[in-house]
Amino acid sequence: MLVVLAGCAAPNVVEPVGGVDFPVESTYLTTEPGTFGEDDLVTVVLSSLPGACELERSFREAAQNTESAAGLADAWASAYPASFTEVELVARVLGGTWPPKGALWSGLAWDELPEQNNVIFSVYTAHEELRDTAYFSGDAPDSDYERVFTSNGGLVKWGKAEPGVRLSGRFNSDLVDGEGSFVGTSEVRFDAAICGF
Repeated sequence: MLVVLAGCAAPNVVEPVGGVDFPVESTYLTTEPGTFGEDDLVTVVLSSLPGACELERSFREAAQNTESAAGLADAWASAYPASFTEVELVARVLGGTWPPKGALWSGLAWDELPEQNNVIFSVYTAHEELRDTAYFSGDAPDSDYERVFTSNGGLVKWGKAEPGVRLSGRFNSDLVDGEGSFVGTSEVRFDAAICGF
């Protein structure tokens, strides 16, 4: 049973799930207009690392200069440590709009695709090993490097939004592993500012 969304609480908190803590040291927000034709992709990232926006920008800048698995591994190692956690909240929104304050959106089932707007899902990743050449070449399974949980259903209540600047809210959901097996429930409270890449 999911917790009812109500009341006020501190921003940027992720409840533990599957025996893994997901502390939050920094957050950022990205938008990708036209990802789904007329609809946009909005992503909120909550990271256990300070300065997550700058770290991701550093990785992307280094990665754009290479297409090789070895080059991508070097770019990753230059930006990220071996162990950290992050939570991504991914929403499909109507193009050129932002979720209105107080709106309630349903979370996708773990095996569904975002085929319509006004939907959201989350991905919890516990990075445990440094992504190397084998990871980026596809020669080693992702499970050798990280534990991943995905939301299954749930409900988001959007908070205050400043279009193109900031987005806040709260997302409650069940979490499952890669086989769809239930691992727990979690609540994410977030307030993130835009990060330009």
